[in-house]
Amino acid sequence: MVVGKSRCFSVADDVVVKPDGEWFEKVRTWLATGAEPQEKREPELQETEKTTTTNGDPPRPWKPDLLKTKMLASVEAKAKTDRYGGDPSQDQIGLLAGKLEEVWAGDKGAKQNRYEFLGWITGRRSTRDLNLPWVATLLKWLLQDKDPVTGDYLFMEFAPQEARLVYKRAMLDQGQQEMPLDEASKTPEQHKEELFGNGGNDA
Repeated sequence: MVVGKSRCFSVADDVVVKPDGEWFEKVRTWLATGAEPQEKREPELQETEKTTTTNGDPPRPWKPDLLKTKMLASVEAKAKTDRYGGDPSQDQIGLLAGKLEEVWAGDKGAKQNRYEFLGWITGRRSTRDLNLPWVATLLKWLLQDKDPVTGDYLFMEFAPQEARLVYKRAMLDQGQQEMPLDEASKTPEQHKEELFGNGGNDA
């Protein structure tokens, strides 16, 4: 399910498959105290007074439609040059797949999320099905230089946020329904009561 806009920032725009007690506790805490949980909310698409950057683009992170438009333009431009006429290397493919999954680090569905992201942006769910212009475009958007200490590639500042927004858009396009705030505000006990009656027993 997808949570729509909510004043409870810790769950706003969340995409969850099976919300558990810990997830509902965030809402219950907010309803009881008005305070957000301790973990810091990711500032996805925060409202800002600034509407354009110096080059005329909206400020980052970009919404999925604009990101897709920008990437398609980059791919088309690269496809017209000899430099991107070959196939992507296995190292490039592996790097792209691995770093995309790191966007959802700790999520058991990270691999599936990568497929959904790629399918919506490129029309192809697997990195192995992408041509060199697409792989080069995605890597340039996703990564910056290596960390001089660890040797690992660092994410571009807004790429992880934009990737998660694309994933949420893909889920909505596939028919995921946004959960109203009153549903998001219910406690696990209230959901259980609705399912099993006042007895509350699902055993």
